[in-house]
Amino acid sequence: VILVTLKADPRIFYAIKILKKEHLVSTKNVKNILTEKQLLCELSHNFIIKLHFTFKSKEKLFMGFDYHNGGELFFHLQKKKRFSENEVKFYAAELYCAFRYLHSNYIIYRDIKPENIILDKNGHLKIVDFGLAKKLSPDKLYTDTFCGTN
Repeated sequence: VILVTLKADPRIFYAIKILKKEHLVSTKNVKNILTEKQLLCELSHNFIIKLHFTFKSKEKLFMGFDYHNGGELFFHLQKKKRFSENEVKFYAAELYCAFRYLHSNYIIYRDIKPENIILDKNGHLKIVDFGLAKKLSPDKLYTDTFCGTN
């Protein structure tokens, strides 16, 4: 992920996720990245990262997200060793709101971990990395695929 600025307005920043097509094919992640793009184009919630644009070159895919400079939740947890009870309640409430929204749209996330949660400048969380997320339907409210990361 790299930080870029808009040429027309250098005060506007985006975080660009760059993916090598060859790597996506070799790791069998093409479907995951297409699902991530589709889902993020549909979603709009305060605690979910906003995808603004995508484009591609011959060798790479690019995804442009809101830039948030609060760092990963994982970084803050490592630094503090443990969160206070009030901090845990705050983050849990925001996660609850985000997952309630996702589930109301028949989306299951399937990769929740501190590395996939970033903070904005005001300390509110944003869920990122929807590569393992899956859209269900009212007729099939489960999935039978195995997934996860270390």
